[in-house]
Amino acid sequence: MAISVGSRTVKSGFLINATSADASAGETMLSAVASKAIKIRALIINSAAAITITIGEDLASPGVGTVLVGPIAMAANSTTGQMVFNPPLELTEATALTCDASGAGVICIIAQGVIE
Repeated sequence: MAISVGSRTVKSGFLINATSADASAGETMLSAVASKAIKIRALIINSAAAITITIGEDLASPGVGTVLVGPIAMAANSTTGQMVFNPPLELTEATALTCDASGAGVICIIAQGVIE
């Protein structure tokens, strides 16, 4: 299933709103940038289904390549508190920000950070 990623205008860095009806095969939320690292400052995760959600870098079959956060157990229609990373959660240089879920169900992930 495809993920829909919207970005918002910010003075610096990125702010994405990624939604998917089925992220069980893994989804790319923010593409890799050559010679730069994605640094996540904050995450908010919401799920309409009772599934687990994992945030990672790059994709491997059938989910994330390297786990960064999770798997996080979600009750149906639940939101985690905002996760703030200080210092930022830094991905390996030239890797994408990805997510996956343990099954079908609408999810929404909001991520904010910088690419340096």
